[in-house]
Amino acid sequence: SNDVFKATKKITKKEKDEVLDILNGLSQEPSGSSLPKPHKVKQISGGQANKSLENHFGLTKKGGEEYKTNIYQYRCGQGGKKRCIWTSHKSEKTVSILYYGSRNKLENLWL
Repeated sequence: SNDVFKATKKITKKEKDEVLDILNGLSQEPSGSSLPKPHKVKQISGGQANKSLENHFGLTKKGGEEYKTNIYQYRCGQGGKKRCIWTSHKSEKTVSILYYGSRNKLENLWL
């Protein structure tokens, strides 16, 4: 249990408020157009990055059937150093936040 505690990062009050704002925006519009700074949202499509994220988070198959996932990225935090990655499922009407953290750690997932 100590390893789990050491691996988790404690978030500050400012980060908590930012995540709550992101959740509020995504609950209104899953594509991210209602986030506080919608011009900082982009869709990750195709290429090695998308395949790596799908494999890392297990998004390639659901119930034995393949389906297309839309993965979005939002640059947030002070100076745009944080990233929030999520996917939306229109048929299920759900949004799943896959990652929130620094850009450097996210780039390690893409490799």
